[in-house]
Amino acid sequence: MSDITCPFKIVLPTDPIVSLLPSLNTANLDKIVLNIHDSFLLRLLLCKEEKNAQHITNCPYPKHKNSNAVNIACNSPIKLAHVYLRHEQINNTTRSCVIVFIETMYLFDRDGLLNLYKNTVNWLNIANEKPYLYILRYGIPRSSLNTNTTCKVLNIEIKKIYRDYSNDEDICKIIPVEKHSKSLRIDYVKNFNIIPQ
Repeated sequence: MSDITCPFKIVLPTDPIVSLLPSLNTANLDKIVLNIHDSFLLRLLLCKEEKNAQHITNCPYPKHKNSNAVNIACNSPIKLAHVYLRHEQINNTTRSCVIVFIETMYLFDRDGLLNLYKNTVNWLNIANEKPYLYILRYGIPRSSLNTNTTCKVLNIEIKKIYRDYSNDEDICKIIPVEKHSKSLRIDYVKNFNIIPQ
């Protein structure tokens, strides 16, 4: 999968910063900082929306462009999540992560969020990785009840579609992005810890 899909970037512990184009597709964050001990594969799938939104004819993330790819995000006819992340070498003990940036008022659109997750998992062919879904919400805060309900519903629906998850694990996590946040820090120990800063 790695060599046939675009975008594609291996992030090394020695060079852990990935620049972003600040926009609504990134909650106006300008970088991702990975606190990692091993190399990670990062796909900025938001390139699809950045290219369309800015009417760019060239790739908005040229350092992530994979010239050998036959599977290209910006040519995808379906909407995808914004970021995909995993260890470069994945095994039975490691998991992957799908990240979506969304304005708080759209958290109620659970079907839309589920479709983004399904589209991304199926398009990347990563169901066997049992990816987590992290939703980074920005904008005016709404009821925390809506946030909790959205997570509960998505956990149930994802487990109905992809059967390899255990019954007691939470797949979905919603994380607020404050107005002053400029970067996204991702720590990895046993799991992904995502912190807008």
